[in-house]
Amino acid sequence: MREVWMFLRKKLFSRLSTHRLLFIGLAALIGVQPILVAVAPNKAVALNKDQQRQYVRFVEQLLQQSTGDQSKAAFTAAAVGPLACMQNKKIIIDANAWLELQGDALVKVLSDKAETSFGREVLRQTLQQPTDDTKLIGMRQKQVQALIDDPKLYDEVGKQLRRINEAEKEENGGILAYWDESQRENTGSLFHRSKGFYYSMLSNNWLLGKGINNNRRYLEAASLLSMGRIAFELLFYLGLQGVMEDGVAYITFGLGNGTDETGSDLWNPWKSFKTGLTQPYRSFDPRQTEAGKAYNRDTATRQAFTHLMRYGSAGDLYKILQLNYKARSGVGLGGPGRAVHRAAGWSATNCCCGNSLCKKIATKIDENGSWRQDQDVHPGCSSSLGTGVHKAVAAGITAGYTYYRFVTMYEMLKSTVGKAKHYVSTMKELHIHTIHMAREMNAMQKLAGMVCDHEVFRASCTAEHMHEVIGHPSEDLKKLFEVLKESTFTLSKAKSHIYARGNVLLAHQMFGKVKDELAPLLQGIGELDAAYAMASNIKAYQHSDTPFTFVEFVPDVQAIIKLDQAWLPMVKQPVANTITLGGGAHPNKIIITGPNGGGKSVFLKTLGCCVLLAQSWGIVPAKKAQMSLFDGVCSCIHPQESIEHELSTFMAEKLRIDAIRQYVFQNNKPGFKGLLLLDEPFKGTVDAESADRIYEFGKEIAPLNGLIVLIATHVEKPINLAPNTGAYANYHVCINELPGGIFERKFTIEPGVLRWWFDDPAKRSKFIDFVTIEKHKEQLKQSAVA
Repeated sequence: MREVWMFLRKKLFSRLSTHRLLFIGLAALIGVQPILVAVAPNKAVALNKDQQRQYVRFVEQLLQQSTGDQSKAAFTAAAVGPLACMQNKKIIIDANAWLELQGDALVKVLSDKAETSFGREVLRQTLQQPTDDTKLIGMRQKQVQALIDDPKLYDEVGKQLRRINEAEKEENGGILAYWDESQRENTGSLFHRSKGFYYSMLSNNWLLGKGINNNRRYLEAASLLSMGRIAFELLFYLGLQGVMEDGVAYITFGLGNGTDETGSDLWNPWKSFKTGLTQPYRSFDPRQTEAGKAYNRDTATRQAFTHLMRYGSAGDLYKILQLNYKARSGVGLGGPGRAVHRAAGWSATNCCCGNSLCKKIATKIDENGSWRQDQDVHPGCSSSLGTGVHKAVAAGITAGYTYYRFVTMYEMLKSTVGKAKHYVSTMKELHIHTIHMAREMNAMQKLAGMVCDHEVFRASCTAEHMHEVIGHPSEDLKKLFEVLKESTFTLSKAKSHIYARGNVLLAHQMFGKVKDELAPLLQGIGELDAAYAMASNIKAYQHSDTPFTFVEFVPDVQAIIKLDQAWLPMVKQPVANTITLGGGAHPNKIIITGPNGGGKSVFLKTLGCCVLLAQSWGIVPAKKAQMSLFDGVCSCIHPQESIEHELSTFMAEKLRIDAIRQYVFQNNKPGFKGLLLLDEPFKGTVDAESADRIYEFGKEIAPLNGLIVLIATHVEKPINLAPNTGAYANYHVCINELPGGIFERKFTIEPGVLRWWFDDPAKRSKFIDFVTIEKHKEQLKQSAVA
């Protein structure tokens, strides 16, 4: 014991003054109450208030994505990125085009290679906000290329990102959990349960010790005192039950646990208290009481007593205890017990309440309390039980005592044991959580070091802010880094019950304080992980027929798109297409004809996604790519009817085309470049009306040289735009007819008009029937799989 005290004194109290030790004792008496110190603004990181808000907003968006709050996380055209280097006030793609190009599906496919939620969120933001800043796009291209060219760097970055992801998937969440307000409101969460380990109302009192929640030694002392209070409470209740049991026996039956000089019974409460500590099971198992022991001498008495305890009334229990105490006293009952006994008129053949089982037991007990094996059960018992009042009093005392022993005392002890379990389990859970947090922070520090030291990555503004956090931390962050170096947070300690609880509480406390300061670091990790994901996608497809490539931006006066074997990442079995549009030598507007199901819509989405990827990461799903920087991307692919807004399909199409018309003519200025993707515009009405409106709209925008326009249609009149304006070229989806009424859909785009679609009604009908049957087969196959 002396060695334990010397160890604690050396490790815990060596630096604590006397008045602070007194304070800890006072705090223990008052109670360790909940507190979470308010987040202090970080003054060390050189960020203005707008930048801080942008970083914190990034974390909030992460939380919205992780919790599935799609209403808040939904894309809006006015959204800007959290970093100054990511901000782009020019809206290149609006919310409508993002939805029609299936931007969310594109993010999902690409982010499968991201290791963390931070990286997935950055990918989503960068794709939703394509930019015309070639410097920013070039910087991202260099980062991806650096990861591809340096396998060692790629592997190490991936290793650290996976470590961060492991921490974020931990049961109580990673660093993001410290921003989640629901964690504090949920009474069952670790964050709420751990509040009770901190000092509360006295923590900011300078007289008693300001900032004690930031001192690991005070928190260690609080932890020990908290457990000590629970242990003291448990011992007190155990001792109290011993006092109450012997006290009731003395008051009711006059039987004590000691004798005086004359041999009379005395009751020694201190002795009863010690008995309660040494025999705690006595209150919960009736067979371990003095009465139980008297009737536990052989199998027959044990069975009878057990049956009595299970089915007997309160009066029966009182009777059995009375007989036992009478036998133990040897001279009958004394004190109040004798008066009750005589008034009730009980004897060895009498029992209260007329219970037959009690009679059977009572008649087989002799005056010395021994079980009489040769005594038969008397069929009739005397009923001279005294007055009903005395019986009621005796039964009431016994019932009350029994209730207290087996209910009240049990609940008190259960509550105390529950507190101990709560303390041990919550502290251990918090320990494991902080171990994961330490591993996550260690991985972030290593990644920040790689970024800041690498010649390519150090040029990014993300690296600059990561350096501000890691290289010039605030005092609170320094304190966090220091405590996380302790052996308490090594993975080998996860299963141990011997660890510095003060370190655990301090680390948990400091994470809550410096969370806003860490936001730029999370943004930087997200940027790095997004670059890692893009590098992983390139490496995964580099030897396939559908690779990714770095785009080359062409500074041409006219808009241009030149794609070699471009494909759509969201399609399970993609088909590549090669096309060149604009640039003077090629038409910048095309009409694509063919039936539904031939691949027109997929081709439009392919071009749209290529532009999105090119102007966010400088990467395109193609073997080779050249294009202009576009100022805007507009689409009308599948506008939906709306009962709420009283919009039919045709009216939704018309409103969309009207909005596109207004946009392109308002921005028809020198140097403006736009991409229009129109799939079956003006559908929802008769083909003749639809054909007329498509033709008129195409003719109206034909002179706009800054636009690249793709119009997919199954009606014939728009194909006349090519010869009539000279600004359009006709293309069609490739479909071959095979013997047996089978058609081969190649899903490729080729120059020219699909004449049979307009001129051969029989072939057109066979194709529609074929597509319908194929669609039905596909649905049946999907149903079978489901």
